[in-house]
Parts: sequence; C-alpha cells; structure tokens
Amino acid sequence: MSGSKPWERSRPAASAGRTGPVAAGSDKNALPSAASGGRGGAETAARKPASLRDGAAGLAGTEPSRPAVELLRLLLCRYGLAGAEEGRLLEAACAAYAWSSLEAEQALEELARCGAVQVRARFWGERAVHVPEADALGWLEKAAPAQAEPLPEGCAVRELPGGGSTGLLSRALLGAAARLAREGLAVTAKGRLHRNLCREAGEELRLPEPGLRLLRLPPAWTLDYEPPLALALDLMAEHGWLSEGGGGWRLDGGRLREWLERPLLPRERSLLRALTCRAMRQGPGEAAAASATAGLLPDRWYLVRDLDRIADVRCEPDTARHCVREWLDLLRCCGWAELAETPDGEPILRLQLACRAEAQEEAEAEAEPLLAQPGGELWAASWSDYRAIWLLELIAERGELRELTPYRLTRRSLARLGHGRDGGCLTRLLEHACGCPLPSETLAAIREWTERGETDAAPSSESVRPSAPVATADEFWSGCMSLLPEPSAPPAGAAAARGRLREAFAQAADPFGHEALPAAEPSRRGRAELERSRPGIPSAWCGQPRRYRASTAQQLLESALRIGLPVELSTAEGRHVFVPQRIDREPGGGWTADGRYRDSGGVPSGPGKLDSSSKAALRLLLPR
Repeated sequence: MSGSKPWERSRPAASAGRTGPVAAGSDKNALPSAASGGRGGAETAARKPASLRDGAAGLAGTEPSRPAVELLRLLLCRYGLAGAEEGRLLEAACAAYAWSSLEAEQALEELARCGAVQVRARFWGERAVHVPEADALGWLEKAAPAQAEPLPEGCAVRELPGGGSTGLLSRALLGAAARLAREGLAVTAKGRLHRNLCREAGEELRLPEPGLRLLRLPPAWTLDYEPPLALALDLMAEHGWLSEGGGGWRLDGGRLREWLERPLLPRERSLLRALTCRAMRQGPGEAAAASATAGLLPDRWYLVRDLDRIADVRCEPDTARHCVREWLDLLRCCGWAELAETPDGEPILRLQLACRAEAQEEAEAEAEPLLAQPGGELWAASWSDYRAIWLLELIAERGELRELTPYRLTRRSLARLGHGRDGGCLTRLLEHACGCPLPSETLAAIREWTERGETDAAPSSESVRPSAPVATADEFWSGCMSLLPEPSAPPAGAAAARGRLREAFAQAADPFGHEALPAAEPSRRGRAELERSRPGIPSAWCGQPRRYRASTAQQLLESALRIGLPVELSTAEGRHVFVPQRIDREPGGGWTADGRYRDSGGVPSGPGKLDSSSKAALRLLLPR
C-alpha cells in the first residue's frame, strides 16, 4: 500500500520523464510561499470561525468533582450542544444516578462555576443549560474518557478499492468558488443563486449524502440549496470569502487570498476542524463519532471497532454506531483519511493529518509552480501554489481531480471570462504561475481567443499584446481578480440575497440561540430551603444513624424530601443511601416512602421503598 498523502503522491511523477517546457521549482519569479514568512503564514481571521479548541489539553487545571463530571457527561451524551432545560436536566440526573435534588443542583452549580456550562434565562422563566461550543470537545473527552491505541508501525495492511481519495476538499471548494465567481454571484429576483449555477457548483463537492447529514448547517443555506452547495457556501462564509455587495453577494478577494496563501496543512486542518465542529453541533451521536477521530495520531492505523467503542462511551447506547461509519467515509472523500483492512479482514483507518496542530510540526516545503506540458495541458497538484490553481479554475477546463490534475485552455473556458480580451495579460499570468514560457498549444489557444475578441470589437495588428512580466505577488493577484466579470446593475433580488447572507451568519455564529439569551445563575432552591430549614433540623438527625419511632422517621424523611437530601440507612447488611421521592401517609399512623437506592453497600441502584415497619437506622446526609 502506498501510504502516501494526497499532497505527496504525485511528487515523484512531477519530476519523472519531464519533456518540453516544464516549470522549474527554483525560478526566482515564482510565487512566494506562505511558509517563507509572507502574509499568508498568519492565521486567517474568520468572520464566523469554527471555534473548536484543542480538546482536554486546553482545560488543564480544571478538575470538577466526580458528581459534576457525571452531570456533564449526561448533558453532552444525551442532549449534545443544544443543551437542556435546567429542570429536565436535573430530573434526568436524579433518575440516572439516584441523586437527591440538592446534590444535582450542587453539581450544576460547580459546572457553572468552573466554566464547563453556561446557564441562560429563557423569557418564560425557565433556564437553559449548555456547554460552550469552543470547549465542547475537550469537556466531552474529559467527561467520557476513552482512547484507541494505534496498531504497530509496519503492520500488514490489505488495500481496499476506493479506500483512499486523491482529491482534497480544499480543491473542490476552490472549484465551487470559481464557478460562482465566474458568474459574478448573480442571484434571481428571490435572492437565490440561479438553478444551473447551483447544479454546477454543487457538482464540485462530490461528498456522500449520509456523511453530509452528519453536519449541522445554517437553515438559511439548507432551505434553498442542496447539502453539497449549502456546505460550500457555509465554508466560504466562515472563511470570509462571501460578503455583502451591491448585487447581493460579492467575493472578498483579500480574504480569499489570505486563505490561499496559508500553508497546506493548516489550510486542510481548518476545514477538518470546521466539519468536526458542524458534526459536534448536529447531535450527541454525530458528536461522539467526530470526537472519536479528533484525538488520533496521523499516519498510524487504528481499528475501526476501537473508534466504535469510543463513540459508544460518549453517547447513548447504539446511537453513534452508524454515525462512525458515515463520518469515516466523509473523511475519506475529503482526502483526509484512508480505509483498509488487516489480513484477517478487520476494518482499519488512518488519518492523513491531525485534527489538532502538533507541537512541533515540520516546516512545509515551499509551494511549487504549475507544470506546463508540451501537449498544452497545465498540471496542478495539492502541493502547487493555490493562487495559481485559482487562476486555472477561472480560465481552464479541469479534468478529474487526482494526484496531478490536468487543466486545458479551451474556447469554452476562455469564453467565460469577463475580460477585455487581453491575451498578453493572460499569458504573463500563466508564465508567472508556471515559472517558464508556455507551450505553443497553450499560446495558440490564447491567441485564438484574443483574435476572436478583437474581431468582434476593433481590429488590431497584434493578437497577443506584449506586456511587462509580473513582478510581484500583488500584481499577480490583481491580474487574476481582473479576470472576473465587472459588477452589473443590482438585480431585483439583491436586498433579499444580502438578508439571507446576514441570516446565515447569525445562525452559524449562534446555532441554538444561546448567545441571544441573558446569562443566569443556576437554581439554588435546594440550598435556600436547606438554609431556611437548618435551624429546625435536630442535630441528632445528622449525626450517627439511629433508629427512630415511625412518626419521627416520617418527619426525617419528609425533611429530606422537602430540602432534597439523601438519607443513609444502616442495617445488618450494611449502610445504604436512599433518596426519597414520595411519602404517602397510611391509616393508623403508618407511611410508605418511594424513592431510589444508590449503588452502595452491596445494594444496586434502582427503585426502592421504605415503610413505617422498617427497623433501619437513619440519618440525613448534609452537603459538605
């Protein structure tokens, strides 16, 4: 098995058997690499970033108590990032762990104090509890710890047909953006992209439908567009490529350039984290599946059943089993993962890059120029400069997206340009991107396009006007963006398109509406009742367990129920913890208490009863 990454596979092919005018990587006029310290080396400030911090490592020093961690696990594994109503969450915790109401309130108060959860007040008075998105992955790993061990290096692996993908999501996203940009992001009277343009742009992202269903996308996109295009638009908006313009939307060339100039691994990782963040938002099962791969080491094989086990720990039973397979297939189609088998048929997975930035990541090699071939094709790979690939996406027909992707200038591709038929400008842009003279077939295509345009306009003696070579990256980028069509009169749907974009931004920034709610304090009803009732509680009830008359035992249990305290029972078999939930009085002075036993003293957790004939010694368990 090759075991190579999509951005490494074609390097040998690029240097083998070169003939004709093929670019030289050492050309002094080649595009400057972001890795060389240019402006692209800095992190891109996103308009709506996929805020996902680096897991449990970012929460060092935050050590909640065991009950608080159990409540956090319940919140994440059952309700996900959508959160839950406070009362519903506390009731679920009492039922799941046999807690008293005061114990559940204390656990929630501790989580809010350490920043693991936020409490928001709804307008009807109820409180909503949720985990902040930025720390959700780290808290999930801390609350439900599980990890997979990689297989030994050099272990035998059986390759699967289609187990890997040579196309990266970043390339497909760039192609979709170019399709939209060539048409000027034109919208209909309803503020929607034209149907044919939607179909063409959506075809660029050939991602599996089941995998796309794992991602939560803003309804502003999904109501109008199919999932592939909705994802593309959401990612473009997140990275700041889309902004409001006179025609509705406009392409922000500065933000796009910043993203194209980023080093390869940070660029791919930003997309991987963006998809992980969207899966975390979708639901507990999807979050469990995405978190199972977030901590894997790159270039190491893992058993898929180990990932199933991790996901099962982080959500309700059997919720994430189908999500794991669909998530892994989505990663494969994005070019970030490879699926294979062990010799005995056990499914295994290998990530091509880590979801988290490594502490000492190797410096990447400089981006290389395009490869100009004698037949007129221009080849680009993932390790080629993405600004040069952007140029090709605008002016050329692309072949199948693979290790070395062929592009060819054709009459149809050149006719799409909204440009003044300046063949000299196009020639110098391509020569700058290739670092060498263009082959005759490519020059002939440019000459034909230029002559046809001049015939339609005004005759000229020169078909390809000579011009000074591109000297700087700024000049190259300005030349690329000048190929896009000039803005026309604003369409009738421009205002609707701008409104839809603002709506998508708002939905992506606050997908569950939590940020719009005012902050609130967790409920302290139990604590307030305890402070009010403490003076009237006999001290003997809180000391050593004692046997009481039926009437006194009833009073003790009623106090425990009112305040929300557990009761310790001491019998010949041992000491047990009982949480009363209901007390019924019976004729003749008797009573019956329904509640739950906590897993303690050899008594399993579950429903139980006490009555007035019980001889157990009792005491109230006050909070520390």
